[in-house]
Amino acid sequence: MRSARLFALVMALPRHGVVTADELAERLEVSVRTIYRDVRSLHEAGVPVRTVTGPEGGIGLVAGWRSPVDALTTDEARALFIGGPGADLGLGAVLATARSKVRSGLPPAVRSRIDAVADRFLLDTSGWFHDADAGEHLEDVAAAVWSSRRLDLRYARGGQVVRRRVDPLGLVLKAGRWYLVAAHRRSPQTYRVDRIVAVATLDEPAPRPEGFDLDGYWRQAAVDFGADLHQTPARIRLPAPRYPSCAPPYPGR
Repeated sequence: MRSARLFALVMALPRHGVVTADELAERLEVSVRTIYRDVRSLHEAGVPVRTVTGPEGGIGLVAGWRSPVDALTTDEARALFIGGPGADLGLGAVLATARSKVRSGLPPAVRSRIDAVADRFLLDTSGWFHDADAGEHLEDVAAAVWSSRRLDLRYARGGQVVRRRVDPLGLVLKAGRWYLVAAHRRSPQTYRVDRIVAVATLDEPAPRPEGFDLDGYWRQAAVDFGADLHQTPARIRLPAPRYPSCAPPYPGR
């Protein structure tokens, strides 16, 4: 949508120096003509965009101008990246503040378009036919993920409670349920947060495997889980045929 593209363009423009329209077009995956049209719209909306002509020319922002993102705290920036699910992690109020800061610093034209999106679209990540209960330990688990601290878990699995000492690697929200991805004995595993019976955060760092990619791990785990669902052996017994037309031929016929 155009409002999102204009905001992305503001964030991509340097405050010191300039960048070419070709580079911006490649970064934002639009045409150069679109970049020039959006720059004109930002200028008309009051954003201090400057252009420099010549071989070393390009597009940038007037030095000293502060974007709304400059006023964000670390927690507010985290909340913006996580979005609506951050409310489950105790970031609901922080997210509201972050959105208010960003909205207040946008040009009126962009602000009105963003308000229109909020009025017309809603993202509901919860699943059907079950309560969206993340369990009482989600915030403790999230804190350990943020701080990279080792966890001692008591986890309900297969009708019994097992103990696991794990290194948290990330949290995933899938169909309304939260999952903890954590390394147990250096092997990444998946744990449903609502099945955690008890948790204790240790004063020990949780080492992260070099090159670990949460998105890549989760995609592969989802594929493996789906494959396992289709590999359960089954034996089917059918009654003997009751109709002559379906009966096996008599011996000798």
